[in-house]
Amino acid sequence: MNTSRNVIVLDPTLKIDEVDMSYKSFLVAFSGQLIKKLRKKYGWTITRAHNHLKSKFQYDEEIYNMMNECIQEQQLQIILNRNPTICLGSILLMRIRRIKPDPSDVTLAIPSAILPGLNAIGL
Repeated sequence: MNTSRNVIVLDPTLKIDEVDMSYKSFLVAFSGQLIKKLRKKYGWTITRAHNHLKSKFQYDEEIYNMMNECIQEQQLQIILNRNPTICLGSILLMRIRRIKPDPSDVTLAIPSAILPGLNAIGL
Protein backbone atom coordinates (compact mmCIF):
# COMPACT_ATOMS: atom_id res chain seq x y z
CA MET A 1 0.00 0.00 0.00
CA ASN A 2 1.26 3.48 -0.84
CA THR A 3 1.20 5.99 1.98
CA SER A 4 2.06 9.62 2.13
CA ARG A 5 2.61 11.98 5.04
CA ASN A 6 1.36 15.55 4.91
CA VAL A 7 1.14 18.56 7.13
CA ILE A 8 -2.52 19.03 8.04
CA VAL A 9 -3.94 22.54 7.65
CA LEU A 10 -7.45 23.85 8.19
CA ASP A 11 -9.66 25.16 5.40
CA PRO A 12 -13.06 26.55 6.44
CA THR A 13 -14.36 26.33 2.85
CA LEU A 14 -14.29 22.51 2.88
CA LYS A 15 -17.40 20.47 3.59
CA ILE A 16 -17.18 18.08 6.53
CA ASP A 17 -16.25 15.09 4.32
CA GLU A 18 -13.81 16.83 1.92
CA VAL A 19 -10.05 17.32 1.71
CA ASP A 20 -7.70 19.16 -0.63
CA MET A 21 -4.75 16.93 -1.44
CA SER A 22 -1.19 17.77 -2.49
CA TYR A 23 0.01 17.05 -6.04
CA LYS A 24 2.77 14.65 -4.97
CA SER A 25 0.59 12.77 -2.50
CA PHE A 26 -2.04 12.18 -5.18
CA LEU A 27 0.67 11.07 -7.60
CA VAL A 28 1.87 8.44 -5.11
CA ALA A 29 -1.51 7.29 -3.79
CA PHE A 30 -3.34 7.09 -7.11
CA SER A 31 -0.54 6.20 -9.51
CA GLY A 32 -2.49 3.13 -10.65
CA GLN A 33 -5.36 5.23 -11.97
CA LEU A 34 -2.95 7.64 -13.67
CA ILE A 35 -0.99 4.79 -15.28
CA LYS A 36 -4.25 3.32 -16.57
CA LYS A 37 -5.15 6.69 -18.15
CA LEU A 38 -1.69 7.03 -19.76
CA ARG A 39 -1.91 3.49 -21.17
CA LYS A 40 -5.35 4.16 -22.63
CA LYS A 41 -4.38 7.53 -24.11
CA TYR A 42 -1.00 6.55 -25.62
CA GLY A 43 -1.15 2.75 -25.86
CA TRP A 44 1.93 2.43 -23.67
CA THR A 45 3.04 -0.57 -21.64
CA ILE A 46 2.67 -0.43 -17.86
CA THR A 47 6.44 0.03 -17.50
CA ARG A 48 6.61 2.95 -19.92
CA ALA A 49 3.58 4.66 -18.33
CA HIS A 50 5.06 4.12 -14.83
CA ASN A 51 8.45 5.56 -15.87
CA HIS A 52 6.75 8.55 -17.48
CA LEU A 53 4.74 9.16 -14.31
CA LYS A 54 7.84 8.88 -12.08
CA SER A 55 9.45 11.69 -14.07
CA LYS A 56 6.49 14.00 -13.33
CA PHE A 57 7.07 14.74 -9.64
CA GLN A 58 7.44 18.36 -10.69
CA TYR A 59 4.23 19.96 -11.92
CA ASP A 60 2.99 18.76 -15.30
CA GLU A 61 -0.20 20.20 -16.78
CA GLU A 62 -1.23 16.98 -18.53
CA ILE A 63 -0.80 14.87 -15.38
CA TYR A 64 -2.62 17.51 -13.30
CA ASN A 65 -5.56 17.39 -15.74
CA MET A 66 -5.61 13.58 -15.52
CA MET A 67 -5.69 13.87 -11.72
CA ASN A 68 -8.74 16.11 -11.92
CA GLU A 69 -10.41 13.73 -14.39
CA CYS A 70 -9.87 10.87 -11.91
CA ILE A 71 -11.51 12.89 -9.13
CA GLN A 72 -14.52 13.81 -11.27
CA GLU A 73 -15.03 10.37 -12.82
CA GLN A 74 -14.36 8.14 -9.81
CA GLN A 75 -15.29 10.26 -6.75
CA LEU A 76 -11.96 9.26 -5.17
CA GLN A 77 -11.64 9.07 -1.39
CA ILE A 78 -8.82 8.71 1.12
CA ILE A 79 -8.67 7.33 4.63
CA LEU A 80 -7.47 9.98 7.05
CA ASN A 81 -5.86 8.40 10.11
CA ARG A 82 -4.59 10.52 12.98
CA ASN A 83 -2.09 8.53 15.04
CA PRO A 84 -2.35 7.30 17.63
CA THR A 85 -5.74 5.87 16.73
CA ILE A 86 -7.46 6.36 20.07
CA CYS A 87 -11.09 6.60 19.07
CA LEU A 88 -13.40 5.94 16.14
CA GLY A 89 -13.15 9.59 15.05
CA SER A 90 -9.40 9.18 14.51
CA ILE A 91 -10.08 7.33 11.24
CA LEU A 92 -12.18 9.14 8.63
CA LEU A 93 -13.12 8.45 5.02
CA MET A 94 -12.80 11.74 3.13
CA ARG A 95 -13.67 12.70 -0.45
CA ILE A 96 -10.99 14.53 -2.45
CA ARG A 97 -12.32 17.94 -3.51
CA ARG A 98 -9.30 19.10 -5.47
CA ILE A 99 -5.56 18.67 -6.03
CA LYS A 100 -3.23 21.52 -5.13
CA PRO A 101 -1.15 22.23 -8.27
CA ASP A 102 2.01 23.35 -6.43
CA PRO A 103 4.28 20.28 -6.09
CA SER A 104 6.17 21.91 -3.19
CA ASP A 105 2.93 22.17 -1.19
CA VAL A 106 2.87 19.14 1.12
CA THR A 107 -0.26 20.06 3.03
CA LEU A 108 -3.52 18.21 3.35
CA ALA A 109 -6.37 20.67 3.91
CA ILE A 110 -9.15 19.41 6.17
CA PRO A 111 -12.34 21.11 7.39
CA SER A 112 -12.12 22.61 10.86
CA ALA A 113 -15.46 20.96 11.74
CA ILE A 114 -13.77 17.56 12.15
CA LEU A 115 -11.26 18.71 14.80
CA PRO A 116 -13.33 17.45 17.76
CA GLY A 117 -13.50 13.97 16.21
CA LEU A 118 -9.73 13.94 15.83
CA ASN A 119 -9.28 15.00 19.47
CA ALA A 120 -7.51 18.12 18.21
CA ILE A 121 -7.96 21.83 18.75
CA GLY A 122 -7.53 24.66 16.29
CA LEU A 123 -4.77 27.16 16.95
